[in-house]
Amino acid sequence: MARMNGSRSSWFQRGADAAQQVPPVGSPRCYICPLCLRGFLPKALETDLLTVEHVPPKALGGQGLVLTCRRCNSGAGARLDHEMMKKELIYDFHYGMMPQPAAARLTMADQSVNVEVQAIEESIRVVGLPGSNDPQVQKKLLEELDRLVESGSWQGSQFDLTFYRGFRHRPALVGWLRAGYLAAFAALGYRYIMRAGLAVVRQQLANPEEDILRVFSVTMPGRIPREERRILLVQRHTWMNSVAVQIGRHVVFLPSLEDAWPSLYEDLAERAGEQADERIAGKLIPWPAKPRYALDFL
Repeated sequence: MARMNGSRSSWFQRGADAAQQVPPVGSPRCYICPLCLRGFLPKALETDLLTVEHVPPKALGGQGLVLTCRRCNSGAGARLDHEMMKKELIYDFHYGMMPQPAAARLTMADQSVNVEVQAIEESIRVVGLPGSNDPQVQKKLLEELDRLVESGSWQGSQFDLTFYRGFRHRPALVGWLRAGYLAAFAALGYRYIMRAGLAVVRQQLANPEEDILRVFSVTMPGRIPREERRILLVQRHTWMNSVAVQIGRHVVFLPSLEDAWPSLYEDLAERAGEQADERIAGKLIPWPAKPRYALDFL
């Protein structure tokens, strides 16, 4: 805890110094929450009005990276983080990359039981939970499984695995947009997020259920480690000059360092589903291990 408090204090000081570099110059020295743009004085650390934000969420392998206000941080945890975790679990299961077992509901031959499931490469491991199931229902399902094993054929057999109910796709996507935005802020600073093109991104983050930005990200197929981290200043495709932030299999697109292309998201929506004829390219910038605010301290 002492180390984290030290990080919060040093991050506050660096953030307040960075905020002094952007207009209006000469405004009171404070730390500006990158999400709501409210200013906070040093005492906000003592009262926990400023909190450490993990990018991406800690449960998805994120590390503490920036400070955000408690209202923005706790609001995201309730609305976005959980949906991101549920969506990521589906991908991990599909590609056989589950780091640990997950609770699920197995339905087969009209019988349903609670189980733990883990998919690793080409295999799926299912473990029953006797204490969480009706003994008679579990017995019937086990008898059906034994019958299939003895017959040596699973042809025509079907089963359903349900991890969650009420999965919401849109908030999960906005959660990755949020993570990409905060990573870009830590790397580039206030001179970047204060650009006019980023206002609509913050509007979308504040209203995750709304389709303010119809298309802003892609999810790459395949076995891509969660630890993959890249920030790319896209340069090859003029129509989509942007800051592309990759976190694992997710890539979000943010407005470029120039304000010359305000139609980025309209162009992405128009071209959604098109087959790209070449890889996007540009300049890689270092992934921040802590707040750097490179543009503010040029």
